[in-house]
Amino acid sequence: MVQLSVSEDGKTAIEAQNKIRNKSTKLLNVLKTEKTLNLETSSITVNPVMSYTNNKPQLIGYNANYTALVK
Repeated sequence: MVQLSVSEDGKTAIEAQNKIRNKSTKLLNVLKTEKTLNLETSSITVNPVMSYTNNKPQLIGYNANYTALVK
């Protein structure tokens, strides 16, 4: 089994999610050409990216991550 992950940053959660959707779709389309592979989505996450200046948190964007298992 192999685990593949794709990660993207965006200024908004939707932007990061759209970027990860485009990249993961391309990845899965390439992998699906091998009919013997069993593909399974393991996780999809979108998390805030924070910056701390003078101990004050500031939201600077979002990170989206897609992970697939290839068996």
